Amino acid sequence: MGEFIKKKWWIGLLVLLLIIIMINKMNEEQIPSKSYTQDENSLQDQKENQIGNKLDGEKNVQNTTQTVTKSDDSPTSSPATEQQQSSFIGIGSRDTEIEAKYGQNETPDGAFALYQDKSVLITYIDNRASDISLEYEATDDTRRSRKEAIQDAQEWIPKDSIKIKEYDPDNEHHVLNYRSKELGKLIPDYYKDAKEYGSTDAPGTFTIYTKQDSEGVYMVGISLGSYQ
Repeated sequence: MGEFIKKKWWIGLLVLLLIIIMINKMNEEQIPSKSYTQDENSLQDQKENQIGNKLDGEKNVQNTTQTVTKSDDSPTSSPATEQQQSSFIGIGSRDTEIEAKYGQNETPDGAFALYQDKSVLITYIDNRASDISLEYEATDDTRRSRKEAIQDAQEWIPKDSIKIKEYDPDNEHHVLNYRSKELGKLIPDYYKDAKEYGSTDAPGTFTIYTKQDSEGVYMVGISLGSYQ
């Protein structure tokens, strides 16, 4: 009887050890599953963070685009408005401006330009009109009065022109000296260069002069600077 009880005790102990071993194995098998679940949750969190960052980035790009668009819509000054504009076409004007009003140059290969059936002769310096002659002998009415000739010339000068002096240097010429602030601002380099060559003319100085004979005025000119 004692031996039976002793054997039963060892069997019970073995069963208990087996149960403990089985429990440990079950716990070990559950641990990887738990770790996998944690890793899966971590990956899910990372994906959610990436999606959130992407959406935030798209919002920032959209806001930046809106800001740039608003900036582009703001009024800006165009080069045309910044460029010096003149209130007239004539002495000191560019050749392109004159041709836009009076037509193409009729002698493009010549030393000077002719317009309006060769009745207007223009000399250019740096593509700007430095001398303009209205040749009446090239028209049907070959002679004009001095008053008519001066009125014709005034169509080619700035509107703010002020007469400084009027005189007759000889029997053939009549001279009127003018000054214009607008002309001085339009071609400042011309007067700067002229001063370097000894000119005493103030910026904006120009001259209207006529040529006449016993029958009347046959030419009126407009020239930059004082009459020479």
